[in-house]
Amino acid sequence: MPNIPTPDPFANHLFALATPPPEFSPYLLTEEDGTRRIRLYISIVDAVMEAMIQHSTLGALTAFAVSDLRLEKDITPGLHLAWGAHSGRLLLTEDGKLRSYLQNLERSRIECISNIPNDSEQRTFGMIRELCGLYAWQDTAREFPYWGREQRNESIRRGMQAALNAGLASETAELNQLAVFDPERIQWHFINIADLASAMNSGMAA
Repeated sequence: MPNIPTPDPFANHLFALATPPPEFSPYLLTEEDGTRRIRLYISIVDAVMEAMIQHSTLGALTAFAVSDLRLEKDITPGLHLAWGAHSGRLLLTEDGKLRSYLQNLERSRIECISNIPNDSEQRTFGMIRELCGLYAWQDTAREFPYWGREQRNESIRRGMQAALNAGLASETAELNQLAVFDPERIQWHFINIADLASAMNSGMAA
């Protein structure tokens, strides 16, 4: 059975969701145009949250290193960067689940997929968290796999309850913010998409 690798201090890892063995089937989304997409996660925290969100309709899902999965070449990858939000409230999809904010990746990325995200992917992902004030997010990602299952699940459950208590935005609301969950403090952090775009442009110009 594949193991979840623990990120080291110098590199993050890419995770994806799949059903537990023996099925070991990757969690895929089929879009309106027929595209089959797999979500990739740099942070195991986001992957575990997604698994818990989908559990009621899909059953058990587990986070695995992407390189442990057998992926067909026609699958299109999307990198989960954060959760979509509107003015301090998390956004819902049409089926009532939290909206993932994805960076679309080229299908050829599947052919060379590894456990390690490239520099551009890491830079964007890290910038979002630093804009949220989560400068130690890598430490949290390293420590999270060592938490007991109950501690991890309780943290995610409390985070989801906090989001519900704050109120959720419908699928028709404008996407104007990104949200990141801090499992240590059980706290959601929000940034404006415009601020991210400005920071990225400044970084490119530097």
